[in-house]
Amino acid sequence: MITFKVEGADIIARKFLLAATAVPTKAVPDALDKAALLVTRSAKQKAAVDTGNMRAAIAPSRPSASEADVTSHADYSIYVEVGTSRMAAQPFMRPALDDNAAQIEQLIGRSVVTTVQGVLG
Repeated sequence: MITFKVEGADIIARKFLLAATAVPTKAVPDALDKAALLVTRSAKQKAAVDTGNMRAAIAPSRPSASEADVTSHADYSIYVEVGTSRMAAQPFMRPALDDNAAQIEQLIGRSVVTTVQGVLG
């Protein structure tokens, strides 16, 4: 008869449980904060400027630990973004997200990996 015993399995299981808790409560929210700031900066740079009101109205928010929003609170932002029958579109929000999508993916990935490595040691 051959017997195998894994020593420390309970320690590894606890570390994985800790990692499973740390990723959605720490790693993802931290990465989303950074991602939202990245998109906010980009949207402000891309926004058409007349009075500066629309640019100043662009701000990030966090509705939950797994979400980040970047919104332009100027009432007329949608008309600038998509245009009207009398005005051509001057998109700034969607391009800000699209231009930073790869970097956002890297931010989230790096944050998750770093958190898991920190927990597992």
